[in-house]
Amino acid sequence: MANNSQKLIDSTRRVVYKFTGDATEARTLKIDAGGLAYALNANGYIITGSDRKSNYGLTLKKVIHSISGGGYVEISTNGDTGNTIVNLGGSGTLAFDEGGDSVTINCASYANSTGNIFLTMTGGTGPVNTYTVLLDFRKLAYSYDQGQTADPRAFNV
Repeated sequence: MANNSQKLIDSTRRVVYKFTGDATEARTLKIDAGGLAYALNANGYIITGSDRKSNYGLTLKKVIHSISGGGYVEISTNGDTGNTIVNLGGSGTLAFDEGGDSVTINCASYANSTGNIFLTMTGGTGPVNTYTVLLDFRKLAYSYDQGQTADPRAFNV
């Protein structure tokens, strides 16, 4: 199994990715937050080319993971200081409550962060270290169009 990324859902309010692999990855870019569907530019309109904002907000809703061989997977965002969102080992599901207990990737609090998502796989003593990770994010309205494409600036708060 080679290292692989698969976008399962990329709608106005949600993005779901599945990552699989069998080799160590060192801080590999997995999600380009400004390249997701319905990303807004600095003027509040859907991106049409390279007119990106400086950062994008996502809220982690759910993680489903299976890591074998004793290794672990770190999910992080970028910036001058890397921001670890969650470290994963073994198998399981993490579900975050939308009522306030969700993990918010706050790009503004990290200098030079864009909101991009990185994956690092390290450790492990087994003959084959493998991982499968599903990440389910909610797109934040200040960064992504929420369904009103005629005038997203008036609709997105």
